[in-house]
Amino acid sequence: MKRYFTLTLIAVIALTQLKAQTQPDITSASFQKEMKSYRPKLGIKAGYNFAKVTGSTPNFSPKSNNGFMVAGFFAPQSKGMGYRTEIIFSRQGFSFDESGKMQNISQDYIYMPHLTTFTIAKKVQLQAGGQVGYLLNAKKSSS
Repeated sequence: MKRYFTLTLIAVIALTQLKAQTQPDITSASFQKEMKSYRPKLGIKAGYNFAKVTGSTPNFSPKSNNGFMVAGFFAPQSKGMGYRTEIIFSRQGFSFDESGKMQNISQDYIYMPHLTTFTIAKKVQLQAGGQVGYLLNAKKSSS
């Protein structure tokens, strides 16, 4: 009997201490502002590749061929330390003279970098991480 009384007393005390979470006012401006700060960032970027190949031998004198890159990125919103992932298509290449004929080398890559981000100020962010790359296509053409 004493055991049942003790268990009942513990249950009653535990039940009186339970509290539900309050429902936030989702129409308030402060709540909307807070939720906006957690929206992930999605975007695209594009750029131009400047290539410089060095080295020469009597039969190999390379020249620069420039390319382009396009990318999409995803970055969950964070304050301080965060994460960012991208998928990048990049065209790269160079040219060289082979027996009086100009040879053009063109390479297409897909890169997927995964970056840890460190936000220092609103507009300043350091990024560090690794990437995986895959060669999609490599062509050699004469001109």
